[in-house]
Amino acid sequence: MKKILFIGLIAASVSAQADWYFRGTPNNWVATAMENVSSNTYQTCQSFGSDNPRFKIDRYGDWSQNFPSTGDVLVTANSSQQITWNSDTLSLSMVEMAECGEIIVEDSWFYRGTSNDWVTTAMVSSDNVNFCSEQSFANVSPRFKIDHYGDWSENYPTADFIVEGNKSYTVCFNAQSKLVTAVPLVVEDTEAPVVAVSTATGTYNASQQISLSVTDNQDSDPQLYCTTDGTTPTELSMNCNSETFSAENVTENGVDLVLTILAIDASQNSAITTYNYTINATNPDQYTVIYYQNSANHSTPNIHYWNVLPALTATTWPGEALVSLGDGWYKYDFSQQVETAQVIFNGSAGQTADLSFAAAAPCYQNNSWVSMDLCDVSDKTAPVISASPVAGSYEQSNLNIALAATDRDPNAAIYYTLDGSTPTTSSTLYTQAISIADISDGVVDALVKVIAIDNDLNQSAVAEFTYSLNEDSTAPVIIATPPAGHSETAVAVTLSVNDNRDASPTLYFTLDGSKVTSLSAVYSGQTFDISSNTTINVLAVDNAGNAQESSLSYRIGKVNITRFDPRQETIYFLLTTRWFDGNAENTVGDNWCSWTEERSTDDIIDDGFTGPEDVTWRGDFEGL
Repeated sequence: MKKILFIGLIAASVSAQADWYFRGTPNNWVATAMENVSSNTYQTCQSFGSDNPRFKIDRYGDWSQNFPSTGDVLVTANSSQQITWNSDTLSLSMVEMAECGEIIVEDSWFYRGTSNDWVTTAMVSSDNVNFCSEQSFANVSPRFKIDHYGDWSENYPTADFIVEGNKSYTVCFNAQSKLVTAVPLVVEDTEAPVVAVSTATGTYNASQQISLSVTDNQDSDPQLYCTTDGTTPTELSMNCNSETFSAENVTENGVDLVLTILAIDASQNSAITTYNYTINATNPDQYTVIYYQNSANHSTPNIHYWNVLPALTATTWPGEALVSLGDGWYKYDFSQQVETAQVIFNGSAGQTADLSFAAAAPCYQNNSWVSMDLCDVSDKTAPVISASPVAGSYEQSNLNIALAATDRDPNAAIYYTLDGSTPTTSSTLYTQAISIADISDGVVDALVKVIAIDNDLNQSAVAEFTYSLNEDSTAPVIIATPPAGHSETAVAVTLSVNDNRDASPTLYFTLDGSKVTSLSAVYSGQTFDISSNTTINVLAVDNAGNAQESSLSYRIGKVNITRFDPRQETIYFLLTTRWFDGNAENTVGDNWCSWTEERSTDDIIDDGFTGPEDVTWRGDFEGL
């Protein structure tokens, strides 16, 4: 806000209404009444010479009450001063003037920033040009602006003026150049840094991870030095600004981790704090386990938890995957004792609402928490036994048989026998692959009988696996020369056979298309002269009884292709009643072509058809 004051030379005579008087070297110390410009403000303008210029303010003009009470107010020689007196605060201010009698514009500027929550704070000026204010900034986005009228209608600079946090500044503004400056105040730092730990000191039932943080009123990077052996840390100790400490159960009784931290800032202010952690030994069998019935049919359900007591770091959404127990049941082991927690089960089928877990009811079934005596999570299914390789005949002379039991219990016990007796829990416990060897050709070399029992005492039925080794299980391979197919001229066909063991497998054949059997004619090396379409059916059998059939079709002669115009046929369309060729560029062939058995099965030489050998109809639905 601006106030315009018209100030002239005050007459030397004393006004009868005047309350305050000026006395000094300009008026030879007589009483000159000051002008009352407001209820509590008085002003006068005086021109001082060079002979020890000074003055006082006299209350009644009789020296009975004057200010300052001791000494005089000294001013600059050969200057004109506008003197303002506040009668309430008994405070004095002066503004040097070019000469008395000029028009003075008293200006106002306001500081606004993070240090004063952006309210208006009047700035102080001694020359009506430079306005200043001292401000202390925290470390959260420290910045400010200068506001002329306190209503943001005129403010500087255009963008916020940014300063460093945790510092104090003298903020100044030049009303003529509009220049904003912020000069750091030299403030003695006497405050030590403050250390914080992620896990409070105390006693816990599970291991804890402790990370550190530190703040300081001025230093943005105070240093931390730590010891864990009970000694007092110094600057020669381990720097631990970025360290994470683990509190484990390492003592039978008493404190398991003594973490002592020295925090020191750039001004050498320091503080030492000690944090003691005791971890009670907990048997894993006493860890808290949550059981979850997957009634929502998630493909893989997760658990997200937070607000855990005793303290446990919250999971990041969507949380941890649950472990399948089979039969639609899942579990999650906290690996510590937990009394209460907030949880959400979630997965491919959505999520539950926020659920409050308590250790007394750790089973979530039918969308509610129940105690373990009401929980249906117990395993009622016997293990399923498998063997690899599967039972059967093998050409190897030695074989290793691996047994497995699929069950909710990953450690279900497997018992087996090799002597044909029924296995019991007193039989051999399976711990490694079973080695078997060939005894004799044509006999069973091993009969493995197996049972499995899980930790809920569910026992499987007896599974039997029979193996015969060194047995020929590969069928002969039939070879025809030339191979079956199309020929324009007659062909002479001979047959041969290969086998992995039998040097002379038996070949049976028919030439009339009938099914070949072991009662059919035996092939003895003869040549078949094929001059018309003929199918040779062949059966090869080795001395181990392995058999292979093959049907060899020979088509002889040039193929005559029957062509017809499909437009002569009755064609039914769902959306149109006419043959439509919307895109001529995708039309294949020079002529209309028809479907023939020969075209679909044989190689064709057809000079009248230039398209691919598959049947292609001209026409399409493009554009319809």
